[in-house]
Formats: sequence, C-alpha cells, structure tokens
Amino acid sequence: MRLDFIIPTFHSRDLTINAIKSFEKHKGNHQFRYIVIENSSDTSYKEEVLNLSGEIVWIQNPTSLINSEANAIAIEKGLEEVKTEYIFICHNDVAACQVDWMDYMISKIEEGCSLVGTVLDDHPERITAVHISGLLVETKIAKSVSMYPVYENNKQVADVGDLLTQYCRDNNLKYFCCRNTLN
Repeated sequence: MRLDFIIPTFHSRDLTINAIKSFEKHKGNHQFRYIVIENSSDTSYKEEVLNLSGEIVWIQNPTSLINSEANAIAIEKGLEEVKTEYIFICHNDVAACQVDWMDYMISKIEEGCSLVGTVLDDHPERITAVHISGLLVETKIAKSVSMYPVYENNKQVADVGDLLTQYCRDNNLKYFCCRNTLN
C-alpha cells in the first residue's frame, strides 16, 4: 500500500531522523512518503532528512503556537499535501520495531475500521480517544475534522486529533487501538 505520513517536528533532528529510518527499515512492501513539518525556522537538518528517502516533503512552518496547538497546525499543513487514501499521523518520537507493523494496522482497516492507532489516550479530564502519537486513518475523515484541541471552560477536553475518534463514534465507524504498543 502507498501511504503518506505526517510528522510534525520542532528542532528535533535526531527524533525525526530515527523515526523515518525505523519506518524505512520496517516498511515491508509498502511505499511511504513522508511529510515533515518543521514548526520553526530551523533548517539545520533539512537536507539530512530529505536524503533519508526519495519520498520526503519538507514544510517549513514557523509558528508562535506551542504544545498541542503547534502539533495541530502542523498536521493541518501536512493534510494539504496528502495524496493517498489513508494517512499515518504520528509524533516524531515514534519508531517502528517490526516489519509487519503496518501490515497489522492495514489488516484492521481491511476488517472495517476507519481509524487504527497505537495508543488509546484515556486521560481522566479528556475524551477517551486514539492518540495522535501514531494512527492510520482515512484521509477524507482527517480532512473533514479539525485537528485542534477543544477547550470548555478553560479546560482541555479533547487533545490534538481527538476529534478523529469522536467523528468515528458520531458516525458509527469502527476504530481500533493496538494492545501491545509501548508508550
């Protein structure tokens, strides 16, 4: 399968390089294209990242936003570049450890899931949702919801990307979270 990956980063050379190297090492028969969004004006490692694979898009996105909001704007920028039916969205500190990791996630899509993730976030003050730290989702779903966190009464009730899970719930779509992921 051909997949686009969205990987936000912020001055994180080593994490970003290690993530992409692990995906490349364990991609099996899949074709991956990486959309790396640097949320600063840092270009010091751009060429090194671009040389990791022939399929990397670098987006320079200097922003004054921080934390979840910065991640959200990066993902939104990355979505503008997506060309595949499904996308994998992850933090840059994610690493693939087995050749069949994406086969497993795709098998869940083939079983009828619209969203497959690596971590279920059950933070007591937010909605329980598949966390953005690593998830495979239909591009049309990702483009139809906001990636931004949601606040009610100055309290965060949904983190970046949580509305993907809420969309699945609201539309009776199946989603799945891996049980054996290290977090």
